[in-house]
Amino acid sequence: MNGIVKGALNRPITVIVAILGLVLFALVSISKITLKLMPDMSIPYMVVNVTYPGASPEEVDDLIIDPLSDAVKSISGMKNTQGISNENYGYILMEFEYGTDMDDAYNDVKEAVDGISSSFPDDAGDPNVMEIDMDASDDMTLSVTSDYPDVDVLSLVNNDLEPMFKNASALSEVTVTGGDEKYIRVRLSPEKVNQYGLSVTSVANAISAVNFSMPAGSADYGDQVLTLSTEVKYEKLDELEQVPISTTKGDVIHLSDVAEVSYGISDKTSLSKYDGKDNVSVGLKKKQSSTSVELSSQIKKIITHIEKQYPNIKVNIVNDASDTIIESLTSVAKSIVEAVFLAMFVLFLFFGDLKGALIVGSSMPISLLATIILMNFMGLSLNVVTMNALVLGIGMMTDNAVVVIEMCFRKRDEGMGFKEAAYEGTSIVMGSVIGSTITSVVVYLPLAVMEGLSGQMFKQLGFTIIFTLVTSLISAITLVPVFFNIYKPVEKKKSVVNSILDWLSKKYGIALRRFLKWKKTVLFASIISLVLMVMMAGQLKSELMQSTDEGTVNVAVTFRSNLNIDEMSKVMDQLEEFVSKSEYIEHYTTTLNQSGATGSIAAYEYDDIKVSTQDIVDDWNQKLNKFSNIAEIKASSASTGGSSMSTSDSVKYYLESYDMKALQAASKDLQESMRGVNGVLRVESSIAESGSQVKIDINPVMAQQKGFSAQTLAGLIYKNMSGSTAIEDVRIDDTTYDVKVEYPKDYFKNVSDVETMTFTNSSGVSVPLMEMAEVRLESAPSVIRRKNGKYNAELTVTATSTTIDDVKEKLGELVKTTILPDGVSFGTSAMDEMMAEEFSSIGMAIGIAFFLVFAVMAIQFESIIDSVLIMISIPFALIGSVALLLIMKAKISMSSLMGILMLAGIVVNNGIILIDMAIQNQKSGMETYDALVDAGMGRLRPILITTLTTELAMMPVAFGLAKNSENMAGMAIVMVGGLVASTILSLLFLPTFYLIIDNIRAKIERFNQRRKDKKIEKRDLKSKERQLKNNNKDNKDN
Repeated sequence: MNGIVKGALNRPITVIVAILGLVLFALVSISKITLKLMPDMSIPYMVVNVTYPGASPEEVDDLIIDPLSDAVKSISGMKNTQGISNENYGYILMEFEYGTDMDDAYNDVKEAVDGISSSFPDDAGDPNVMEIDMDASDDMTLSVTSDYPDVDVLSLVNNDLEPMFKNASALSEVTVTGGDEKYIRVRLSPEKVNQYGLSVTSVANAISAVNFSMPAGSADYGDQVLTLSTEVKYEKLDELEQVPISTTKGDVIHLSDVAEVSYGISDKTSLSKYDGKDNVSVGLKKKQSSTSVELSSQIKKIITHIEKQYPNIKVNIVNDASDTIIESLTSVAKSIVEAVFLAMFVLFLFFGDLKGALIVGSSMPISLLATIILMNFMGLSLNVVTMNALVLGIGMMTDNAVVVIEMCFRKRDEGMGFKEAAYEGTSIVMGSVIGSTITSVVVYLPLAVMEGLSGQMFKQLGFTIIFTLVTSLISAITLVPVFFNIYKPVEKKKSVVNSILDWLSKKYGIALRRFLKWKKTVLFASIISLVLMVMMAGQLKSELMQSTDEGTVNVAVTFRSNLNIDEMSKVMDQLEEFVSKSEYIEHYTTTLNQSGATGSIAAYEYDDIKVSTQDIVDDWNQKLNKFSNIAEIKASSASTGGSSMSTSDSVKYYLESYDMKALQAASKDLQESMRGVNGVLRVESSIAESGSQVKIDINPVMAQQKGFSAQTLAGLIYKNMSGSTAIEDVRIDDTTYDVKVEYPKDYFKNVSDVETMTFTNSSGVSVPLMEMAEVRLESAPSVIRRKNGKYNAELTVTATSTTIDDVKEKLGELVKTTILPDGVSFGTSAMDEMMAEEFSSIGMAIGIAFFLVFAVMAIQFESIIDSVLIMISIPFALIGSVALLLIMKAKISMSSLMGILMLAGIVVNNGIILIDMAIQNQKSGMETYDALVDAGMGRLRPILITTLTTELAMMPVAFGLAKNSENMAGMAIVMVGGLVASTILSLLFLPTFYLIIDNIRAKIERFNQRRKDKKIEKRDLKSKERQLKNNNKDNKDN
């Protein structure tokens, strides 16, 4: 390795050319590296959804979800299944074990679903199997509006704008919602239909029968063979009116005889608005191989072209993920630059020489550039996690360079020339810097084998830091000695900072001498400190991942069952007025879905507001608590990626049972009890609210006697109520429409209207519905949930972010004392299970990392005792970490646990620096007491430099100054608090422990020596006695 140093010193031009090449490759890598907000993360979840129009939740559960659950539950790798049955549709959420091959799992699920789908009712749709993507949200959301009432915005988007958007090479999927959907309405005259013995179905069949195109073979035409085709097409409304229809009596009439043909607008079952105005919302998703930034750039160019070509419409960018990504990464990049300059400033203060500071400082940007090259080569992206790893790396990069240049300065003080001092100084410390680098690197090796969400999130962090450590090591042993020789820095011994440092070093020496004399007191204080740390740690709350503040408030609205869309719209209008009056909100979008009885508002904040999103959420939740008596309204902070799984103002509880009625009763009682807890704003239950439904019980025997099968009659009822699509995508006047046959609006509005339905059988006889069926009202749950076959109730308790922890404690006591009915029990949430698994995985990684650090030190020092001694610095560091977590009101999360793992590598290195020098001093002949004092005073500066540079680099993240780095704040807080504590306690307690252990070793050695001396003395005595005996014997013989 010394040959590398010598080669670099002898060939400085080669080193400079290599640096220029590094810069060039780094620029290329920066231009190609992917920009993302978070690392790619996937969870082993899959969903199967099935539509069943007109079906109640009970029917969906019995006929769709229950058979599906039985079909998929035995698939290899399946962990949990959860079925959700709603009105008109249902779905199954499947959770697999981590490590399951999801491609194989998809094939298994698809095979199982295809095998069972043939047993579904005829009206049920085809099952749709999908893997859950954590990045499934749209990368861009556009709002298309027009101030001109004659403009068909939806048709314009579907026919003109969507094809233009699809020209973007980065685009994967376009989703269009909202707007007024036009269709060709065939409105039947009930009197005429009954007169001719027709029905919705027979009229729809007649229309579809005369709109077709089909091959008819081929025929010769001269020397050519031409294909034949037959077709009937209607391209104008008046042509459709002439469609022939056969009556039950064999007569042929025209469509215009029984119906009116015109353009219509579909009844609204959903709404979409932008800033209170009806709009068409366009969601855009990027391709897997592309980035949000690339998609945004391409779409913005297309929007510019659209605005020129279509001046009568307006396209607004509601949400652009690339803005968040660029803003976040720019903020972290700013933190990196600031950290570099702060580190160089600290170095300048300590060395008192600008050249020396620049030499050490130059290793940082060069190491950063080399790291980016390696990241691009390994396929890593620039995201909040990896860039925060670079921020952390700034402090760690200086470690090796500081150790090298400090030794070079020492050799200069001994009278060596710059080149000789550079070579000798680097050669002396090369072993220690390589050893300390290996110690730091092994900390991150367990991340490579971690599974689950934490493994996916932090693998990139581990690789990035390893790259920074390796590149900084190479920089320290090559660039630092070369630049030391070229620039010839001179350390200023009499600078102000050095004077302060000398004073501090003397004071530290005095304090250390006292601590070394107070060994028992120090030992007792250490035990007390560790006990207090454990007690403080017990006060910490936990969460999976801290949510990020992306400047968006989501307002979710859950309506009472069976409401019509007009009543829902009134509530949404009032809610829009509430949101629009907020001084913090710039724009907002509104959606409403009647079938799911849900609505939502996404409110986007101004960029320069000083209030956090969570503060707005807390304020709104209190004001919206009793906003409506027909809906539950809850505000929350919007997040993307993994952080979207965390909420800071609500908690969920689960009940489960095989008995639905017992579960409903238990859920209702627990809900009422929870509402009485102080601080609770609202409690929502997934099964507490029951809706009413009209049940039509068909008598199969009577229906058959009247000329209908039960299934046919059910289909006729459905089509009377909902209409029947006769033709899809018929082209009239260059526009595509559906042709739908229906009765006049509200013809069957009331239950009494349904009871008066009549149907004409094949004999032409009109039969009333009530002769074949009974119509009745009954109550039914609005949603049915099952987990692994058991019925499941979800209770969501909402409070404010400032009171939620106290509320959780009170609810915990309430849950402990709650006596549930027989057969009902509390269940665990998927989030709690995931948190336990992730914490366990990180805990195992921490344990492995600690062992690897210990193993490296044991090999380095060839001493188990010294290695254990240095490891003691880790619990000392945790004292500061736990204290700062409590002060900052932060929680234990995946991020903070990762901070403990990373902290181990840093604080151990400080211990190695201290103990290694103390051992060298002992070997040079110093007494242990003096060796420790000299080592502490001598290593004070590099330890302070390392601590300060790392602390300054991590503080913006720890104190929330870096944009969208909240989910990394826990890690930064643990490291900042841990470094402060470890620096103070290690400098004072660690030498004391070393002295205690050394004294014990000395006593053991003295004891062993005395035993050895006694054995020798005893052996000598026996030898003398034998010799005396022999002498006496010889004398007698003589």
